Amino acid sequence: MIGLIKWQHPVTGVPVTFQDCRPRPEPDAPAVFPFTVKDVAGHEARHAAAALLMGLGVREARADIPNDSAAGHVLFYVDDRADVRDEMVATLVGPMGDESMEVPWPPAWPLNPDSKDADERLLAKHAAAIVLTEYGYRRLCDDARRLSVDPTFRELEKSLSTFMEHGVVLTEPMLLDLHNRVVTRTKNTSLLHKSFAMTPDAGDAGSSRRPSRYSATSTASGIASCLGHSTRRSRNGARAATPSP
Repeated sequence: MIGLIKWQHPVTGVPVTFQDCRPRPEPDAPAVFPFTVKDVAGHEARHAAAALLMGLGVREARADIPNDSAAGHVLFYVDDRADVRDEMVATLVGPMGDESMEVPWPPAWPLNPDSKDADERLLAKHAAAIVLTEYGYRRLCDDARRLSVDPTFRELEKSLSTFMEHGVVLTEPMLLDLHNRVVTRTKNTSLLHKSFAMTPDAGDAGSSRRPSRYSATSTASGIASCLGHSTRRSRNGARAATPSP
């Protein structure tokens, strides 16, 4: 749009009115996510289902573009009793099944802490925290693959995904209710996913607990890096998030 500009001559003091014909920058375009709501819901549902079945505290799960940098997210509670390896399995499971993945998944070892993919960055952070070895990482990937085909997991994933696909924001009570209903139907209250638990070579700090700060944030560089914006909060509600890319 061309506007009228008023200007006063610095010598004569005569006011002059003219049109400003300078090109104006276009306004920033809104974020565009190249995935369907179904894609987003499935990705977040797998993260949430894995976490719930392994006893991790999940506060919220949604796939309705909660902010301009994420198409969906899963929020967790901080719990120092949780095992870092459980969180790594939950992180690995999320992209499994994403049809529009731009890179192979799981990512190759060594994990890249500067990857464009937020899930890989989180995995690299946890791996460094517990001094995970390549052998231990491969076992975690095997655990994630087994969990992703477990009947209880698949049913819970489907239930969570159906709600999120319709824009429902799943809160903690809703998540726990859905979890309990699925577990009751399938009669499967324990998933033996830690095949490496007694293997020293699974990580020199195999019994270590996770750091007290945790966050997984995703942007639009492939579905795994676009769909999850996970932020942990302590039980008293204090935010403990790391910056998004």
